[in-house]
Amino acid sequence: MAKKTEEQIKKDLIDLKLENDIKRHKMRMEELTYARKTEEINHENSMTRQRIKSAEIKKTFDRKVANQYPRGKR
Repeated sequence: MAKKTEEQIKKDLIDLKLENDIKRHKMRMEELTYARKTEEINHENSMTRQRIKSAEIKKTFDRKVANQYPRGKR
Protein backbone atom coordinates (compact mmCIF):
# COMPACT_ATOMS: atom_id res chain seq x y z
CA MET A 1 0.00 0.00 0.00
CA ALA A 2 1.55 3.22 -1.15
CA LYS A 3 1.57 6.13 1.23
CA LYS A 4 -0.24 9.24 0.11
CA THR A 5 1.45 12.55 0.03
CA GLU A 6 0.09 15.60 1.85
CA GLU A 7 -1.14 17.02 -1.47
CA GLN A 8 -3.03 13.83 -2.32
CA ILE A 9 -4.66 13.76 1.10
CA LYS A 10 -5.75 17.39 0.76
CA LYS A 11 -7.13 16.74 -2.73
CA ASP A 12 -9.06 13.71 -1.48
CA LEU A 13 -10.52 15.76 1.39
CA ILE A 14 -11.60 18.50 -0.99
CA ASP A 15 -13.25 15.93 -3.27
CA LEU A 16 -15.06 14.32 -0.33
CA LYS A 17 -16.26 17.69 0.92
CA LEU A 18 -17.56 18.57 -2.53
CA GLU A 19 -19.46 15.26 -2.77
CA ASN A 20 -20.85 15.80 0.72
CA ASP A 21 -21.98 19.35 -0.15
CA ILE A 22 -23.72 18.12 -3.29
CA LYS A 23 -25.53 15.36 -1.38
CA ARG A 24 -26.49 17.77 1.40
CA HIS A 25 -27.90 20.22 -1.17
CA LYS A 26 -29.88 17.47 -2.87
CA MET A 27 -31.31 16.32 0.48
CA ARG A 28 -32.24 19.90 1.42
CA MET A 29 -34.09 20.36 -1.88
CA GLU A 30 -36.04 17.15 -1.27
CA GLU A 31 -36.85 18.36 2.25
CA LEU A 32 -38.14 21.69 0.93
CA THR A 33 -40.24 19.92 -1.71
CA TYR A 34 -41.77 17.71 0.97
CA ALA A 35 -42.46 20.72 3.21
CA ARG A 36 -44.17 22.59 0.35
CA LYS A 37 -46.37 19.63 -0.52
CA THR A 38 -47.28 19.08 3.12
CA GLU A 39 -48.18 22.74 3.58
CA GLU A 40 -50.29 22.64 0.41
CA ILE A 41 -52.19 19.58 1.67
CA ASN A 42 -52.74 21.20 5.07
CA HIS A 43 -54.00 24.36 3.38
CA GLU A 44 -56.42 22.41 1.19
CA ASN A 45 -57.74 20.50 4.21
CA SER A 46 -58.20 23.76 6.09
CA MET A 47 -60.10 25.32 3.18
CA THR A 48 -62.32 22.24 2.91
CA ARG A 49 -63.13 22.40 6.62
CA GLN A 50 -64.00 26.08 6.28
CA ARG A 51 -66.26 25.43 3.28
CA ILE A 52 -68.09 22.69 5.21
CA LYS A 53 -68.45 24.95 8.24
CA SER A 54 -69.81 27.81 6.11
CA ALA A 55 -72.27 25.47 4.38
CA GLU A 56 -73.53 24.18 7.74
CA ILE A 57 -73.98 27.74 9.03
CA LYS A 58 -75.88 28.72 5.88
CA LYS A 59 -78.05 25.61 6.12
CA THR A 60 -78.90 26.37 9.76
CA PHE A 61 -79.71 29.98 8.91
CA ASP A 62 -81.95 28.91 6.01
CA ARG A 63 -83.83 26.50 8.30
CA LYS A 64 -84.29 29.23 10.88
CA VAL A 65 -85.70 31.62 8.27
CA ALA A 66 -87.94 28.90 6.85
CA ASN A 67 -89.33 28.12 10.32
CA GLN A 68 -90.25 31.77 10.84
CA TYR A 69 -92.50 31.68 7.79
CA PRO A 70 -94.05 28.20 7.71
CA ARG A 71 -96.11 27.18 4.73
CA GLY A 72 -99.76 26.57 5.33
CA LYS A 73 -101.12 23.01 5.35
CA ARG A 74 -103.66 22.11 2.69
